[in-house]
Order: sequence, then C-alpha cells, then structure tokens
Amino acid sequence: MSDRPQVFQLERFSLVVPAQVAARPISASLISRTAGIRPEHVIEARRVATLTAQRSLTPLAPPPVTLGLFRGETVDYVAAKALLTKSGDTVIQYLIIPSAVLRALGGNLQPLEAFAREPLTPPNAPLQPFVIAQPRPPSPEQQSDALLALLGYCRNNIRTVSGLLASMVQGLGIAVTGAPASLRDRLTFIQGLLCLLPAPVRAAVTFATYSPDPLHLPAQIKFTPNLSAPPPQHALFDWRTQTLTGNPPEDAYTKFMRAQLQLDISLVIEQTEKLARTATWRAMRRETMANALAWASKRAALDELVLQRQPADREMVAAVLREDPTLSDELRVAYCSHLLAFSLALGDYSHTEMIPALAAQSKEIADTVYEQLWTAASGERAMDVYNLVSRWLAQAPPAADLSRWRTLLAMSAGARANQLLDAPPQEFAAFLEQFINAADKVPMEQVATQLIALARRRATEDAETARAVFLLAVYYLSLGNLQRLVAESAFQAHLPLSVRELLPHLRADAPKPAPPNVLARAAEAFGEVHQPMLIGRLTDWAISVQRSDLIDTEALSSLIKLAMSPLGARFDQVIQNVLDDLSALNTLRSMSAEAHSKLITLHLARGRYYEAVELITLCLDTIYQGARQTQGAELLRTTFRDAPLGIPELLSALTALQNSSLRPVQRAHADLGALEGRNWDAALQPVTDRLSALFYNDPRLIAVVGVGAALRLLKAAVHRKDSVEALRVLNALASYALTFSDQELQAAELVCQAYNLLDWSAEVRTAGLDVVRDYIRRAPAEQAAKVPQLVGLRQGEAVYKALEATYRVRLVTGGADFGVFAEQAQTAALLLMDIAAYYENERQPPDIPKLRRNIEVMSGGLSEAERRRLSENAILISEALLKLYQRHQKRFSRRSRQELEARQAALARSETVPQSGIEMLQWLGIRLGEGRTYLPRFQREAANYLFGTRSLNMLLREMALVVPLLHGLLAALPEDQTAESDLQALCSEVDDLWASVAAARQRELQPTLAPSLQHAAAAILKLGEKANERALQDANRRRQLISGRAQPRNALEMFFWLSGYFSGAQR
Repeated sequence: MSDRPQVFQLERFSLVVPAQVAARPISASLISRTAGIRPEHVIEARRVATLTAQRSLTPLAPPPVTLGLFRGETVDYVAAKALLTKSGDTVIQYLIIPSAVLRALGGNLQPLEAFAREPLTPPNAPLQPFVIAQPRPPSPEQQSDALLALLGYCRNNIRTVSGLLASMVQGLGIAVTGAPASLRDRLTFIQGLLCLLPAPVRAAVTFATYSPDPLHLPAQIKFTPNLSAPPPQHALFDWRTQTLTGNPPEDAYTKFMRAQLQLDISLVIEQTEKLARTATWRAMRRETMANALAWASKRAALDELVLQRQPADREMVAAVLREDPTLSDELRVAYCSHLLAFSLALGDYSHTEMIPALAAQSKEIADTVYEQLWTAASGERAMDVYNLVSRWLAQAPPAADLSRWRTLLAMSAGARANQLLDAPPQEFAAFLEQFINAADKVPMEQVATQLIALARRRATEDAETARAVFLLAVYYLSLGNLQRLVAESAFQAHLPLSVRELLPHLRADAPKPAPPNVLARAAEAFGEVHQPMLIGRLTDWAISVQRSDLIDTEALSSLIKLAMSPLGARFDQVIQNVLDDLSALNTLRSMSAEAHSKLITLHLARGRYYEAVELITLCLDTIYQGARQTQGAELLRTTFRDAPLGIPELLSALTALQNSSLRPVQRAHADLGALEGRNWDAALQPVTDRLSALFYNDPRLIAVVGVGAALRLLKAAVHRKDSVEALRVLNALASYALTFSDQELQAAELVCQAYNLLDWSAEVRTAGLDVVRDYIRRAPAEQAAKVPQLVGLRQGEAVYKALEATYRVRLVTGGADFGVFAEQAQTAALLLMDIAAYYENERQPPDIPKLRRNIEVMSGGLSEAERRRLSENAILISEALLKLYQRHQKRFSRRSRQELEARQAALARSETVPQSGIEMLQWLGIRLGEGRTYLPRFQREAANYLFGTRSLNMLLREMALVVPLLHGLLAALPEDQTAESDLQALCSEVDDLWASVAAARQRELQPTLAPSLQHAAAAILKLGEKANERALQDANRRRQLISGRAQPRNALEMFFWLSGYFSGAQR
C-alpha cells in the first residue's frame, strides 16, 4: 500500500439569494464555481441542502454561519454553509464530497468546520477547490474530549446520552433546541454523538447547525429555535435544561455502549474501534444501522465470553465462525476451541460442521482442534470424539481433505474398547455393534480391524461377542480377512447354525449339490436388518470359490432385495458376476421359470434394462418355444408384475422392451404385468395407451391376453376420463366379440358390459353408442338381438330405441355392407319382376308342359347338389313371399284407398314408421332415392319367358341372394310385433349406414338401389295378389304341386312345382 499522503480537492460553487426573494430559492444566482461543477451538481445540491442563514443575535455581532451535511442521490454527499451579508442577501456555498472522503475522516468534523469558517469569495472572483489533505479520523484524545464535552452538555447524565444514541441508531431525527449560537459548541455536540459509533458508521449521520423547520430538513441532527415538543419521528434535546424527550427504548447496541460509558470513556473509544470491521461488514449486507450495530455489540460481548471460556450461545458462536469475515485469527482459534469443548461436553455436535473446513485453511486451528480431540479421546470422552469425527467425515464435501481426522476415529474407538474389555458380554457386544452401518463416507476398515483384534479372544468365548465380531467383519473387512477370521473353529462354534451349515460348502472342492436354500438361510441368520449385507458378502464368497450353484431361487430373491437397497451400488460388481455366471445357456436350461424371472428382475433392479431384454430374448428364443410359449408369456407377465421398481424405472424398462425384437403379444404381457403389479396406477398411462393401440390395431390379441385384462384397461381409461383411449378399447372389444362363434353366448354381453362403463360424459356415451351400433350391424343376428335390451336396461329408453332401430335395419340389410344389400335388392327386384310380368302377360296360368319348356330352354347345367339347393330355395321364396304379403294385408287390407294413399305419402316423407316388410322396402327405396318414386312396369314387349334370359346357374345364384333378403324382412317386422320402431332412430340409422358408404360408391349404387327396392316391394304385392293362401297352406296341395300332379295356378304355386322339378320328385 502506498504511503503517499491523500489529498482531496473538492469541487464547490456559490449562490446568492437576494433578500427580497429569499422565500423563492429558484431566483438564486450562481456567483462562482470551480471548474468541475456541472449543472446536475447544482440541481442536486439545491434539492437536498435547503439551508437557511441565521440572523445576528445582536446588532453588532456578525451573523453566525449555518453548516450542514446532507446525503445525495446523484452525488454522494453535499456540505453547505449559509451566511447573511450586510445587504441582507443570503450566500450559500455548496461542497461536493465523495463518500471516500467521509470514510477517511471517520466522523472528524474539523475539516467541515474549517470549510464553514473560510471567508466567502467575492462574487465573480475565481473559486478554488476546497482541499482536505491527509484526512484522518479523530484521535483517541480528540474523541475523549468530545465525549467529555457531550457528557457536560448533558450534565453527565448517561441516560440522556444513551437516549440520544438510541435515537441516532434507530434512525430518528434529533432536534436540539436552546443551543448556544457558537458553531464550535454545536459541532462539538455532534462530534461527541458520532464518537459513540464505530468510525465506518459515522458517515451515515447527517446534520444541520440551524433549521427553522426541522420536520422538512433532510438531516438527522438539527439545531432549531425554541421547540416545546418533539416533531414526529424526532427526539427533542433541550440544551438549556439538558432534558431529552421522545427518545425510543434502548436497543442492544445502545445498552452495550451505555455499559462501557458507565465504566470509562476510554472503553467506549476502544469498543468502537473493535467493532468497526464488524459494523462495516454488516452494513455492506444492506442492513439498517440499528441491526448492524446490534450485531456488532453482540459480537463484542460474545468475544469476551469466548476468550474467558464462559458458556455462550453455541448457535451464535457457530454463526460467527461460519459467516463473520471480520473475526481475527486469534479469535477464530478461540471460537473453534470453545465450540468444540462445549459440544463434546453436551454430546451435541450439530453446530461443529464448519470446524474441519476452517482447520483445512489454518494450521493453528487444525493443531489446536486435533490436540483438543486427542486429549478428550484419551479420557472419558472417547466415544464423544468418535461420534463427532464420524459426523464430520459423513458430512464432508467430496473434495475435503480429512485424512488427519481418520486416526482419531480408530484411536477413540480403540480407547473405549480397551476400557470395556472386562465388561459383561452383552455390554461389550452392544458396544461393538454400534459401529455397524456407519455412514458411507466414514472409513471403517481401520476401526473395524482394530476392534476385531481387541475382541478376537472374547469372540471365541461367548456368542454375543462372536455375533458382533462376525458382523463387523462382514461389513468392513476384505474377503480374505473375513475368510481367515471365520476359519477359526473356536470362533465358528459360536456362530448361528445356518451359518455353520453354509461354511463347509463355501469351498471349491465341497461336495455337490448343496442343501436347497442354504445360502439364503445363512443370510437371514442375523435378521432382516443385516440380510442385504450378508447375502452380498456370502454371494461374493461363493462366486470367488466357483460355487454359483449355491445361488438358487431363494438366494436370487435375496439378491434382488440387496440390489434395491442402499447397498446395491456397493455390490454392483458382485451382482454382475452372478448374472454372468447364471446367464450361460446351459445353466439357464437347468433353471426353473421362477429362477429365470428372478435373474431378469435382478437386471432390472440394477437399472440394466437392455441387458434384461437380452436375457428375456434369449430365454424366449431358446427355452420357451413350441408348447412352452404360454409359459414364456406368463414369465414376462409375472416378472414385470412383481419387479420391485418405481414407476419411472418401470417405464424405462418397458421402453427398452418396446425397442426390442419381441413380438407385440409378448410385449403386451409385460405391459399387463406392470399394470397389474401397480394396481393400474394412473402414472402408467403411457403403458395403457400402448396397450389400447395394440388391441385396437389387432383385437385378436385380446384372446391371448384375456378379456379381463382388456376390460381392466377400459376401466383404467374410464377412471382417467380418457375419452380417446376408452373408445379405442371399446372398439377393440367389439371387434374381438365379432370373432366369437355362435356357441359363445357372451359376445353381446361383453360389448354391453364395456359400453356401460362409459358413464362420465354424454359425448363419450354417444361416440360409444356408435361402436355398439356398428357391432349390431356386423354381429350374428342371435347376438345382435340381445344388445338393445341389455344396454337399454342400463342406459334408458332413448338408447334402447336407437339400438333397436339399428337391429331392425341390420336384419333388413343383412349387415353393415350396403354393397351386398344393394345386390340382393337388385337381384330380388329383377327376378320377382320377371316372374310377376310373366304371369301378368299370360291370359291364363301356364300349364305344366309350358313351364317345362320354360325351364328346358334355359342354358347351363346344375349338379345334383345345386339342383337340391335350388329346389329348397324355391320353397323358401314362395313361403316368404306369402308371409310378407299376408302380414302386409293383415295390417292394411281393411283400409280405404284414400287411407292407403295418405299412408304412402306419409311413408314417402318419412313421417310414419314402416309396419310391414313390403313397406320397409318402399320406405327405404324412397329415402335412399332422395324422395323419388319409381313405378314398376309388368308388361313385356319381347318374348315372354318365365325367367327371362337367365341361365340355370344364374337362377341358382339369384334365388340364393333373394332368400336372405326376404327372411330379413320377415325377421325385422315379425307378425307378433307389439311396438313400432322409433321413427327418428330408424331414419338416423339408415342415414348413418348410407353415410358410411364412400361417396363414389354411393354414386354407383344409388341409380339402381332405390328403384330396385321399390320394384321389389311392388313385385311382392303383385305376386301375392294372385296367390291362393289356403291352397298354399294345404299340405296335400303342396305335395301334388311338388310331384307335378297338380297344375300351378299362380306364381307362388309355381315355386313349389319348380322345387319338385329340380328335386327329381316329378320323375
């Protein structure tokens, strides 16, 4: 540091305020300034330093100077002096003071007094900077004189002085009234107050030696004319009566300084000097003056207690050690020693964690602490030292050098062990066992080695000591040292039986096989607490002597617990060795499925997910093939169900599985196992989403994994109110139900059960209803028939009506494929129109020879089976046509022509529900034809043939298409029907079904579909009109028609004759 003297040249400027406008400072004129003054200096100084000049007390006396010190915002400080001239004008000179100057002065007001007494420069004369050379704080003598003067001004009333100090510390203003006009007296009063503060804090105190309006002057200490009561937020000191009013209660610093002041003024000076660094540090933390000084005073008192080795607040001692940078090296050593002594005495080490770090930075601290601990460990405090050093080692940061404390660890433990060598076995064993399970960072091998050496003789004499020694060895000794210890037969004799049974097999030359579970039982000999450590050490021993055959299923279960325990990382290599030894293909082939599952789980427990997948793949590809594939699937399911993994780890494991070459169904079993093992936890949503997508894309997988799993998957989506996933699973279940055979009667029940779960949203229920409707369209009629009732019972009448309409339309159309229905309708219309036209154009029914000629001219040929099928279909068509006509007539034969025409019009407008199969065809034809009607023509211009130009093969095919259409119409509108379908639901079903057809396909079908439906209805009516219902119902008549002995009198009878013709009954 340079010894060159400091010289500060402070910029200044002067203003004059004319007497007549003294109340208007804005009219002031700048009369002189130094070169460094800028406009912003003038503005800031005028804003903060609003001084008022004093008038002379007597006509002959010169007017006194007013001096003030103020804190600025754009400048650090502003000093100002104001003086009245003979002409009554006020001259004010401002001095710009950097904070460095005030810090260097340390509360010394002499340079400011010199500034105040310096004569004013004449107007417009050059103004030089004000020079402060070698600024210093006041000397101890000067401070003593100022304090004595302050006491004198207060009549030696220390309570008054402490009240002034409390006001100053707590930020209150101090108004002084009745003071002499002497600038020296007033500045001495301020100097005395400043000397009660540490030097660095004194710069925070501002003042003005005169202010007629103390409430609005921004200074802390101000002298004012007569006041009888203190202004708000001010204390009032009356110089004449030496009384103080309005002062606040004493704070900690004020109490401390009052105590010093009561003893000797020199102590005040000494303590303010000592507290300077601490107060500065606290002030730099942006604390208030009160808080900074309170801490400083507490520190001073604490220093005394520590140096005198008296009890002190350990928390505060630790806080000072940890945080206070102003602590001297000597005090830091004393603080460490004090804290250590009292922590050992109390057995509470919670505030000592910083001592090792401090010792690493200071050899003096390190030596003092080490000697202190060594002395304590040699006496009755051995275990206190052990516990303290253990705590330090356990809590040390990674880079800390704590090597010198480790010797204390073994020394203190050994010292206590020596003291207990003759103690009862239980007490000695309890002492040894407390060293088990030490923190990971505590180096215990040296401690354990020393303790075992001291206890070895006693371990051959009693079981309690043998147990403790064995556990110490298991936890801390190397494998070689552990083996040598256990080799002593006298020591072995006191170990548990299960351990003694294992030891003979821990040799490479031991006979095989060993008893089952011998390794796992030995690991459990000392209870669940020590089982993970024992299984790890004993497994390591077994692997080292090439006895991996000892690691059976129970041992693997114990290793999984070890892998999941805090000791897992320590035994990671041991676990890897086990996995390497047992994962050989020949070894795997000899193991059970449970053992395979445990091996895979061991990989998972240590986070080796891709290694687990490799082992799974190996097992499935080489062991679980053919008839054992089901076992392989169950292996995956149980492994992931029982794996002791958290949700994040489980998701990572399943992700590794998804990225493998396993088949989707195998991965699905793993996913299901994971869900079952965690009770379908919502956090496993990625897994449920994946399964939903899998079932949706291939519903057949539900048969492999089980319907119960699929339903549980749906319930999980419902619980989450996940609409997308719930509908995907419902879709998959419905698609899967379509694969059921007719004998499996639960298909409809499954779909209904799944749909009824969608109960949280009308929107979801509507979307789900579309899935159920689609199932009805595609399912066998027997299954589809049950759905409306099953769902309607739960969901209400509206849902029932919608599904009932779907079922009726499904019966008519034969399913969801409009293309097949369109072909059936067109075929039926053409065939029935041709037959009706033939009979319409014949004057009388054709005789049998003519009918034969109509058949014989048809091209093509049929096999015997085809002739039988055509024969059967002929009777089915005749019977169906008759029933359709009879049911229609039963409903409408008694109605007038006008009523029928009105009904046809309502039917065309979809204002009424079709009540017969014939009306259903008419309504469908008009609705799908967008309201158009197509009138049939039964007249022929060309040659009149019964079946037109068809071949026999075409006739066979067309009749096969017509039969299901007619039967569907009969089933959709049965004779015993008691309730009509809902019109709106029926319209919606037809519209939705038609909308499901692609637009191009609609354009292709519509020109023929609508006319075909209407023409088919007309043909059925035409054929039914000429039928003799009683004759067709006469069994004898039917036999005669079939045998060819009776003449057919109409088209429906002709079908019976046709049946006999092709069946060979007419030969």
